[in-house]
Amino acid sequence: MNTRDPIANLIINIKNAVQVKQQNFKVIYSSVLENIVKLLVEQGYLAKYVVEQDKNKKYLVVSLKYNDERKSSINEIKQVSKPGLKQYYGCDDLPYVKNGFGMAIVSTNLGIVSDKVARDANVGGEVLALVW
Repeated sequence: MNTRDPIANLIINIKNAVQVKQQNFKVIYSSVLENIVKLLVEQGYLAKYVVEQDKNKKYLVVSLKYNDERKSSINEIKQVSKPGLKQYYGCDDLPYVKNGFGMAIVSTNLGIVSDKVARDANVGGEVLALVW
């Protein structure tokens, strides 16, 4: 597990769980990860999440969302900003993912929001990941 980059750890866990059609997975809790997962649940990419306390550690237990044919709601998720190279974009430069069918996860002064919300609020920020 990469403790220096918890966002990369979350993305890898999502990719691995989707690949083996796993229903749930667990990652170590952080408020940033909770906000990312909450956004993915609100946008319909994940089913739900819960925060679990285990002795002295907190975890996020994330449930993936599948359709009737066991096809995941997430086709691809890709990290953009990395600890060694942050990717900041202005409001007008935020990426359109798959011509609007996907979503960019953006960290702004409003919190972690989708690219559409950031554009509507006329703010830019650090693009954390792309999802479609």
